[in-house]
Amino acid sequence: MNDPTLNDLLSYQQPLDDQAFTAQLMQRVQAENRRRWRIMLMFIVLGVLLTLAYLWLLIPAAVWSTLLTPVNGIMLFVTGGFVLWLWTDTLASD
Repeated sequence: MNDPTLNDLLSYQQPLDDQAFTAQLMQRVQAENRRRWRIMLMFIVLGVLLTLAYLWLLIPAAVWSTLLTPVNGIMLFVTGGFVLWLWTDTLASD
């Protein structure tokens, strides 16, 4: 009985260790979640940096003084944070 196909067909007769299987499955799920968070964080940082570089090159210097008043700065920060939260919340949901 060294045939792997036959051993796979007959493996239902060998009981699984439920605790070992659950532990192994949970480790794989946690590893995939960590990997997904790393990818998501990388894209968030890259997106923020590219957006800041684009705005820095696009907006003339005279606009920065009117754009970054305290109220406008807070509103831009809150809007950007809300968009990031929406994106990460959607990606993090299982």
